[in-house]
Amino acid sequence: MIPKFEVYHSNIHSNFILFDKYIDFLKNEYFNGYVEVENSENKNFVFLGEGEILSCFLKNKEGYQRVKQSEIIAPLNTQSFISSYRCPSQYVDFFSRIYTAQLIYNGLESDILNPEKLLNKCKTDQLTGFIEADDGSKNSIYIYFYSGRFMGAMNLQDKDYRFDNKLNETTVQNKLNNTTINLYKLSTNTNDTKENRQLLIQCYEEILQFLEKKNKKKDFSSLWRQSALELSDKYFFLDPFANEFNYEKGKIEVWDKINFNILVYGLEELVNSIADKLKISNKELKKIKNNYSNLLGDYEIEI
Repeated sequence: MIPKFEVYHSNIHSNFILFDKYIDFLKNEYFNGYVEVENSENKNFVFLGEGEILSCFLKNKEGYQRVKQSEIIAPLNTQSFISSYRCPSQYVDFFSRIYTAQLIYNGLESDILNPEKLLNKCKTDQLTGFIEADDGSKNSIYIYFYSGRFMGAMNLQDKDYRFDNKLNETTVQNKLNNTTINLYKLSTNTNDTKENRQLLIQCYEEILQFLEKKNKKKDFSSLWRQSALELSDKYFFLDPFANEFNYEKGKIEVWDKINFNILVYGLEELVNSIADKLKISNKELKKIKNNYSNLLGDYEIEI
């Protein structure tokens, strides 16, 4: 279950909104959070981090299912209602992957499974996932963990489904008493592997090397840093003073903790900005990107 956070917009009828334009608006706002599109058949979710789409999926009777952006950002059901919720980037990263949840423990009774030991195991295993605890009256509570740290909880007794991050460990443990427990683990970003990071960096190293060769007028270091600084409000890692990204002697150095999706879109906008300054057409960059189409295609980058 995805809880509610700070309401940004609420229950806008689809007859009164152009959904693709609304998403563009949120991108320009560098929005952190998610958009929920609800109709009689299912709920659709679009998660954005720093204004970039991280994932799209729907929820129906079968559960969560990932879909392409184009399947949601399309003409909507005429009886759809649109709401958006703003939340910190850590929560965005977590809930944008909720569709990957895998059941680890199923239907365990709390009088058999010690709640205190379960919570300690979630910590020591550095779990990124959640506990679903049902007291038998359909008043489930969901308890969320990020890398072993307790993030917060949602109680279905609260009909607003609000996210509560103020519960202490003792309270959480007590809420698990006399319940049936399911434990879920979230998968990491399937694209965020060491090999794919290396491929991504290799792709944009080749593009930056190409742009550097085309640069005839000024020091290329000053040029890319100017573009990076212009984009740093949106992509903080590009701030030349943050020491999270550097390009020198044909090589990219980047902090390995940067969200993979943010890294993809940030590098893409950086090279496009430099190309614009050098008056180089995107067609020339596509020749390089085509060699990495299997990776870039998942992010709907034009190739």
